[in-house]
Amino acid sequence: MHKDPKCRLLASAGKDGNIHIWDTIQGTVVRSLSGHTACVTSIRWGGEGLIYSGSQDRTVKVWRVSDGIICRNLVGHAHWVNTLALNTDYALRTSCFDPKTGCKRPATEEEVAVSPILF
Repeated sequence: MHKDPKCRLLASAGKDGNIHIWDTIQGTVVRSLSGHTACVTSIRWGGEGLIYSGSQDRTVKVWRVSDGIICRNLVGHAHWVNTLALNTDYALRTSCFDPKTGCKRPATEEEVAVSPILF
């Protein structure tokens, strides 16, 4: 779960691959986002009206909450996306997880040099 910056909306996700946007005052679902094919493991609000989601389907998706459109679909992860983090400029950062050792690993110099995606 993750709250939007104004604390009006809450995003929740689960094993079915869907993300639900809740109105925190009314306690109702105002939008459901479908597009992942496996469990959503991480969600973060970023920028004005955007949600970033990472999944065991090895993708990161950037959603426009107002209409549920997927703005970006980032593919190429070797394993599931375990965690998402955004900096203060909403540049996306992801962490890796090694299923053989169960350890997170630090980013390599090459990975650090990759340009961030800004919205």
